[in-house]
Amino acid sequence: MKISNLSRHVGLSFLSLTASATVLYAQSASFAPSVNIFGTTGLIDLPTAESQKDAELSATISKFGGFTRGSFTFQVLPRVSGTFRYAKLDNWNANGEETYDRSFDIRYRVVDEDKYVPALAIGLRDFMGTGIYSSQYIVATKAVHPKLKVTAGLGWGRLSGDKTTSLIDFGQGG
Repeated sequence: MKISNLSRHVGLSFLSLTASATVLYAQSASFAPSVNIFGTTGLIDLPTAESQKDAELSATISKFGGFTRGSFTFQVLPRVSGTFRYAKLDNWNANGEETYDRSFDIRYRVVDEDKYVPALAIGLRDFMGTGIYSSQYIVATKAVHPKLKVTAGLGWGRLSGDKTTSLIDFGQGG
């Protein structure tokens, strides 16, 4: 009886020490790049010019506004990343039916960030797939303070807000 209580306390102590070490590590890692709802490095649904660690693999599932997306992103080289995405779109076509989409993205970081110059990346979203998310972009990201980064960019296709630019015609006319 006493041994089981001792082992439980040792186990709980180990668990709390492990959790504390994880929190400390997360706080000491200065700003690891986040992953957006498309599964790529970015903010919310927009890309940034940051890159994950070399050879890092990310798997995400997101649901927002009738879109459910699952993705795998791999940092192929220090400057190149690729993403495979499979999505379910609720009420997408005129009949209100679900549509399933698969797509592939690629991004290349052209310029690394230094003291005065922001990181600069170019990317193609859904360049191999159905084209529902098809877009192209140029984005720059600069750390202006140890706890503040600024990102700005230009996007075409879906990123420009024009829903007709890159969408497949599902027989809705026009």
